[in-house]
Amino acid sequence: MQLVFKNNTEVVKYLEKNAEKVKKSRFSTREPDDFTNYKTYEQAFEGLKYGNTQYNNVFLDSLKDATDGEDGQAYTPDVTGLYYDMGAVTEGIPENAFNVIDNGEGKKTLKIYIDIAFVWNIPNKHLLNRGVAIFNLLNTLTLKGYILDVNFICDTYNNCTHKYYSFTFKLPENEINIPTIAFYTSPEFFRVINFVLLDINKSDPNDSRGKRNKKYTDGLFISGGYRADGEPDREIEQAITTPEKAKNHIIKLFNDFISK
Repeated sequence: MQLVFKNNTEVVKYLEKNAEKVKKSRFSTREPDDFTNYKTYEQAFEGLKYGNTQYNNVFLDSLKDATDGEDGQAYTPDVTGLYYDMGAVTEGIPENAFNVIDNGEGKKTLKIYIDIAFVWNIPNKHLLNRGVAIFNLLNTLTLKGYILDVNFICDTYNNCTHKYYSFTFKLPENEINIPTIAFYTSPEFFRVINFVLLDINKSDPNDSRGKRNKKYTDGLFISGGYRADGEPDREIEQAITTPEKAKNHIIKLFNDFISK
């Protein structure tokens, strides 16, 4: 079973369309806890629609103000775009992004797959370390002139139904959006929103594990907390325990990819 969402709005509309099924899901009614980063379904759904201020601030703190163009490119203020002006975001100014004005030169296109699935006992702060490192990679690549095709993925295998379930959440091309990326890499996106998506599509998350039945060989693949065979990847778990480790891990993945 496969679902592909072309943008965040499609995810929101899908859940709203299936509101009755969502209400019946026990994963939308459970009490908040450490596992979900203290979030109820309603809180997580608000984060999906509007972003999470706490996460946004963490991501902004890690980002250098990119108001000056590099490599001969010029930037213009716009409502959506590639690079966020931290001052404008925190002040609530609508034009809080900078779109690249094409200088006529060819641009490099890069497809990126980001696996969001992790085992239950990974601390929330470790997932946040990874999310910040991923965002900084995406921002650096856009500054270098790449056109990014970013896909967040959640591939699982249900041990009872013996079926694979694949969810893909795409970012609009050329739009590196802080609130969306910050939320898609958060524990509640995987452990609340995706669990509900699985449940309303007849796959109990308690019977599922992160296991892939396809290979993502046409781009940079940033694996999550499971190996391809569905077993926990302890090496990756250790690689995101601190912000510095997570940064080095993500940079190494990219360097290994481009060296092939």
